[in-house]
Amino acid sequence: MDSVKKSIKSAVMQKVSNAGRRLAPSEVARDLACSLSVPVKDVKRAMNELVFEGRLEYTFFGQSYIELPLRLIEREFYSRHLHQKTG
Repeated sequence: MDSVKKSIKSAVMQKVSNAGRRLAPSEVARDLACSLSVPVKDVKRAMNELVFEGRLEYTFFGQSYIELPLRLIEREFYSRHLHQKTG
C-alpha cells in the first residue's frame, strides 16, 4: 500500500475515533485534506476504502455521518473492560 494512502487512512481513523461525536464526511475530508496537504478526493477515497473494509460506516440521521461501526466500538469497550479487570 502506498505510504501516503496509509497515512491518510490512519489520520481518518484517528480523527473519527477521537471525535467523541458524529462527523460529517465532508468535514473530515476538508479538515484532513487541509492538515495533510492532500486533495479532498484522496481523503474521500480513503474513507470509502475504510467503509469497504468494515472499519468505518456511513450513517444517516437527518444528514450523513461517518463513524466507527457499533461492533468495533463494542469490541474496544469490552477489551478495555477486560484489561482493567485483569490488570
